[in-house]
Amino acid sequence: MHLIDETTLDIRSIRDWPRARDGFPPYTAGEMADLVAHIRKFGPSGIPSVVISPDTYLIDGYNRLEALRQAGVDQVDASIWAYSDDEEMFQHSIILNLKRRHLDTVTKARKAAELAASYRTEAEARANRARSEAAKAQHEQSAPWRGESLGDGQAVDTAPPPKRNEHTQERASKELGVSDKTVRQVKKVDATGDQELIAAMEQKKVSISKAARIAARPVEERQALIASVADDAAALSGVADAFRRTGAEYFIAGCVNATLALDDGGSKTKWDGLNDDQMGKCLAALGHVLTTAQKWHDRAKEIHHG
Repeated sequence: MHLIDETTLDIRSIRDWPRARDGFPPYTAGEMADLVAHIRKFGPSGIPSVVISPDTYLIDGYNRLEALRQAGVDQVDASIWAYSDDEEMFQHSIILNLKRRHLDTVTKARKAAELAASYRTEAEARANRARSEAAKAQHEQSAPWRGESLGDGQAVDTAPPPKRNEHTQERASKELGVSDKTVRQVKKVDATGDQELIAAMEQKKVSISKAARIAARPVEERQALIASVADDAAALSGVADAFRRTGAEYFIAGCVNATLALDDGGSKTKWDGLNDDQMGKCLAALGHVLTTAQKWHDRAKEIHHG
């Protein structure tokens, strides 16, 4: 692919390409309102150009184009790119969105899976073209990968399959900044079709790794596991809040010292800046941490071995 031209076009001349349009979540109502307000105040000159194909299909810039429409602007700056096929167009749309938007890990993992599938499709198309060319190049009998002559005008189909080391999940994952393991875990959760589990993962109520482990459990057990993990996460958040309220220096020094003092029969008086109330909060927070850690340990064992 390569850039052909930079130009200005009538918005109405740009055509919708659903594969790119549906590839990423649209702006929220608030994000769109902010962008429209920015355009109305400062004009469209500061808005990045949209990206289109030579036949004016929109590859990147659906939110910007919609904001321009809502702001009453009828012209848009456009970068025109040439592509070898639809797969290359799709790959470019993903890479452009990745560079510009702050995507969460779940979305990145899903896009990495789509990108890898696109790479494989592209590789297979290249292999098919190589086979077609090989059938026509019978005189090159010394090049087995182009087909070996049968002596009757036909050729043996010996074109090699796509090299997996060239178009793998690893390549796509690296480009999107997620690990192969994370991609596999998200695919595993999505494959269940369990909307409650998927939503819990997307909303970060349950981590991707925990969601993948829950996905391996029977359907009838998942709801309770999701609730349990979410409760533990909420409990940890409460502990973190308690630490922040008490003060890091109190937790690091005061809690340890206070615990030692009590073990030695010390009194609950002010010590190293802690009063009775602060010391009590520290000790309660420590107990909460230990209790929650044990719950997580037991739950992890249940999910992993159950």
